[in-house]
Amino acid sequence: MLNKRMIFGPMTAEQREFMSHTQEELEVKHKRTSEIGALWFLGFFALISAVVNHLFLGVLYESAVMQILVTVAAVIISVASFVFAVRIGRQPATSIAENLSKWYDNDLYTPEEICDYYREVRENQDNLFFLFGKNHASKEDESNSGVFTRNWMKIPNGMTHARYSDIVAAWHNIDHRGTEFTGFYLLRIDGELKETESTQEYSEKLIAEIEKHNPLTILARSFTYEGKQYDAVANKNQVIELYKRNLDRYLKESGK
Repeated sequence: MLNKRMIFGPMTAEQREFMSHTQEELEVKHKRTSEIGALWFLGFFALISAVVNHLFLGVLYESAVMQILVTVAAVIISVASFVFAVRIGRQPATSIAENLSKWYDNDLYTPEEICDYYREVRENQDNLFFLFGKNHASKEDESNSGVFTRNWMKIPNGMTHARYSDIVAAWHNIDHRGTEFTGFYLLRIDGELKETESTQEYSEKLIAEIEKHNPLTILARSFTYEGKQYDAVANKNQVIELYKRNLDRYLKESGK
């Protein structure tokens, strides 16, 4: 049974604080030191384990072959860890904005556009904050929380973003067959399909807000258009192309 607690309303000062980054925080470049350190630690641990296993733990094995295989496996893990640590260490330092652009938004948005989203989070006074399953939000809820700004939506259940004009479809899915996810679904123009646990009421709030910012967004998974059946999951590329055609037509007719 779904937890029906939720937050949906104007963003508070506390929520703005933990949902935003300053321009400096977004642009400063960092090496992936925590990952490098973890890999070096794993490499040395595996190497020491291999030595200890080879020299002192022979009595634990029924055959020398098994002992050798375990030792070799530990050595392989050690070498692989060192190799990856060196490779990551040679990579150029990256910023938060660059990482969000590449790893969470699949390069759909540039680091500069990610910075624009966070500028709106910091500066807009009419932002909406939402979180399903809780009555109070804290820094630990950043990933699971969502935000509506003037031009952007931060999609809950991750660090993915969407400009309103890039939201192809949004709907609430009810799993009647026990084989699908029940909750809020969103299809982005690059084919990214995001889902998050929610009730019908919670999904309807999100869908209504999306529709307010982008009336062209398709508000159903399955629908018929000009005599043809569409499914935003099974045939998402066709749905995206349909949306793009309608968007182009709208922009031409409105002169935008």
